Amino acid sequence: MQNITSTIGLKEAIQQLEDKQAAEGKLLKEQFNLTYASLQPVNLIKTFTEAVTSPDIISNLLSASIGLSAGFFSRRIFASTSGNIFKKVIGSLLLLGVTKIISGNSGVLRTLGQRIMQGVFNKKEASS
Repeated sequence: MQNITSTIGLKEAIQQLEDKQAAEGKLLKEQFNLTYASLQPVNLIKTFTEAVTSPDIISNLLSASIGLSAGFFSRRIFASTSGNIFKKVIGSLLLLGVTKIISGNSGVLRTLGQRIMQGVFNKKEASS
């Protein structure tokens, strides 16, 4: 900024600063209103549901649930609480095999799960 040597120059500089302050104050009020609107409970819930229903989260959740349910059912079927050691060993080996198959084919299972989820959601949207 240059040195001000006259009263006219001083008045012009003051006017420019007041204009700048008014413009920045207007922008600050607009930003405050946007922030206030985004923090209302309805908008928070809306933003949360949009984030949760993103395809990446759904596919990761689907992969994890398929793996957990397959492990649960294989252990439930073959590794019961009975005292039969042979049945427990077979159950553990089966659990290991199922886990390996699921981890090796997660892409195929994810695609299959996404198609199932799309079918479920499309039926809901069609009936609405």
